[in-house]
Amino acid sequence: MLTLNDSTLSLRLRWLARMLGKKPLECSADELELAFPCTGTFSDGVGFRIDGGAEIYFWTSQGDEILAAVKRLGTPISTDVRRVRLTP
Repeated sequence: MLTLNDSTLSLRLRWLARMLGKKPLECSADELELAFPCTGTFSDGVGFRIDGGAEIYFWTSQGDEILAAVKRLGTPISTDVRRVRLTP
């Protein structure tokens, strides 16, 4: 689940991601370096790059709406769709 308010982005993970050792994301809008559309094997979504270069992906059919909301917070947005491969 993705929650976005005036100053904070919070991403709660599904059980599988938690079992794989992934950490939830909670950061201020100032910590977001970039947001971008992405596509994976089975779904489309939104990617977020946070301070330090780590990238987190949120799979959703509402990517355009999320990118618009993040842009209103002042986060830079890339329109280039990135292909995400979750395997090495």
